[in-house]
Amino acid sequence: MSDASLSSLLRQYEEQFGVVSADLVSKIGEIKSSPSRSRVLEDEAEVLLQDAKDILEQVGLEIRSLNGVEKQKWINRSKSYHAELKRVIRELKLALNEPVDEETSREQLFGAALNSDQKQKLLSSVDKAEESSRHLNQGFAALQETHEIGAKILADLDGQRETLLRSQHKMRGMNSDLDESSRVAGRMIQRVNQNKAVLLAVLGTFCLAVTGIIYVASTR
Repeated sequence: MSDASLSSLLRQYEEQFGVVSADLVSKIGEIKSSPSRSRVLEDEAEVLLQDAKDILEQVGLEIRSLNGVEKQKWINRSKSYHAELKRVIRELKLALNEPVDEETSREQLFGAALNSDQKQKLLSSVDKAEESSRHLNQGFAALQETHEIGAKILADLDGQRETLLRSQHKMRGMNSDLDESSRVAGRMIQRVNQNKAVLLAVLGTFCLAVTGIIYVASTR
C-alpha cells in the first residue's frame, strides 16, 4: 500500500480516536457528577478505553509501513495521542475516587490532556463523525426505501407471472380444442372426398349404362 493510502487510513484512525476520546472524556465527567452510578459508568468507560488502545495499536502497526518524512510525522502524532490517552487514564482513575462538578472536570480534563491545536482537531473529528453518522442514517433510510420499492416490484412481477401462466394454460386449452376441431374437420373432409369419389363412380357407371343402351338401340 502506498504512503498516500496509508496516510488516508491513518487519518481515519485519527478521527476514530478523536471520537472515542471525546466519548471517554464525557463518560469521565458523568462518573464525577454521578457517583451512585459509577460502577455502570466505569464499565462503559473501560470499553471506550480499550477501543482507544486498540485504535492506537493499529496506528502503530500502520506507521511501520510508512517511509521518510511521512513516517516521522505520524510517529510524532502517535506519541501525542499516547500521551493524551495516559492523561485520560489518570483522570479516569481520579474520577472513580474523587467525584467533582461535571463541567469543571471536563474543562480540566480537556485543558490538561490537549493543547489548543489538538483540542480543535478532536472537536473537528467529532463533528466529522457525527456528519458521517447522519450520512449513514440517510443512506440506510434510502436503502430501506429502495428495498420496499424492490419488494413491491417483485410482488407485481410475481402477479404478472401468475397472470401469464393462467393465460398460457388457457391458450393450451384453446390449442387443444383447435387441434380437436382440426381433426374433426379433417375427418369430415375425408368423408366428403370419399362420398365424392363414390358419387363420381356412380355417375360414371350411369353414363356408361346410358351410352350402352343408346348404342344397342342404334344398332338394331
